[in-house]
Amino acid sequence: MTSPGRGTAHLIVAQGVLLVSGFVVSIILARGLGAAVFGVYGVVMSVLGWLERVLHAGIPGATAALLARDPASGQGVEKSARLMMLLWSLPLFALLLLLAPALGAYFGMASGTTIFRIAAFNIPAMALFMVYVGILNGRHRFAAAAGVQIVQSIAKLAGILLLFAVGLSITRVFVAHVAASLLPAAIALLAYPLIGAPASRKMMATILRIALPLTVFSVTLVVLMNLSLWQLQAQGAGNAATVGHYVASTNLTKMLMLVPTTTSGVLFVAVARAVANSRPDLVAKYVQEAGRFALITLLPVCVLLWIDAEQVMLLLYGADYAGGGRMLGILCIAIAMVALLDIHFHALMARGLQVQVAVALAALLPVQFILNRLWIPQAGAEGAALASLASFSLGAVAAAVFAYRYFGQLMKWATLLRVVAASLIVGAISLLTPASGLLIVVKFGALMLVYLALLFVSRELTVHDLKPFALWKADR
Repeated sequence: MTSPGRGTAHLIVAQGVLLVSGFVVSIILARGLGAAVFGVYGVVMSVLGWLERVLHAGIPGATAALLARDPASGQGVEKSARLMMLLWSLPLFALLLLLAPALGAYFGMASGTTIFRIAAFNIPAMALFMVYVGILNGRHRFAAAAGVQIVQSIAKLAGILLLFAVGLSITRVFVAHVAASLLPAAIALLAYPLIGAPASRKMMATILRIALPLTVFSVTLVVLMNLSLWQLQAQGAGNAATVGHYVASTNLTKMLMLVPTTTSGVLFVAVARAVANSRPDLVAKYVQEAGRFALITLLPVCVLLWIDAEQVMLLLYGADYAGGGRMLGILCIAIAMVALLDIHFHALMARGLQVQVAVALAALLPVQFILNRLWIPQAGAEGAALASLASFSLGAVAAAVFAYRYFGQLMKWATLLRVVAASLIVGAISLLTPASGLLIVVKFGALMLVYLALLFVSRELTVHDLKPFALWKADR
């Protein structure tokens, strides 16, 4: 059986490949399609991503949890989960097919009906793909689960590269997207067949009870992360290229989602286990270390991207995206707030506060909607970015207040001061050393090394932090 530390390592590798390959895909499409068409691509992907999150936000996680708790029930859990995912995917698939004309009209897309209908075929493909990821994680086949996800990432990148060679079009892009989801699902189906106990209503009900709170939280979070983009497109503020600039900035900042993606799930399991074992000391330790990891990782990146945002956009996306840097710095901080919100809310859900977390997160929806209605007409894409930043900052503060109530101190003051000081120092150096083109990459790499050196000198980082996943190991 693979250890939790090794399992987390596999997850980080898979998510890293996913984010890097997805980022490369976004650069290729941004340059190949042009800002206006790339904006259409981003809007369709955001809608598709939201529907897929409705589909698989909770069931794969519930499947993994049940298999981990009771391996003897394996086949019944696995077959029940697969049947639930496939049955649930069909109405969502049909819904997107039926709503395609209305969505195309709402977003003002000339060929929106065709694009949305092609994208709809990704829903059943992703249903099969994601349920196998949950099953493999539950079997503690973490390497296999990571491998399936890596295959999907590489398949999508390969498909886009092939299209770039023969001719890009937005419809072809979504055909490649569907094919990239079908390939790893087929591989998993052949390599890890399900035999034995059949699906059962009782097991499906058990899966649903665990999956529902996770689904509500995850779906609400995805809506919040895309609401500004949807309103920006629907309200028609600015030209089509402006939406493309917003999508490009969003895709870049979503690289930072690697932090909550690889931290929150492990934190959820660790806190739940510690709560069940009546170990409040370990609960506090895990929450503090998760927040510390997020702060150390995200703060310097946000500072550096804020300072050189325009040059980064020009380097990665080209001259057509000049001006997008104004949104990049804002959205970077917004995603950092998402990370802190996600970490603390996952800890609270592991503590048994699923309903309270869902209500708190849902309360941000009207706030962000109203801010978008007020700020987008005045400031266009920048107004949308500011609305996201304001709502997520409010959510991060709320999550921290709730977490402090149940877990105590969330971070040591010394850690906060050291990380902030080191980030400000590298920010000042960045201001004094302007760069452009590929020199930006060299500059960022050098400044991150300076940042790490400052943390080691201040003893915020030690050799212990270099040990893989030491923060998740219980005290011996």
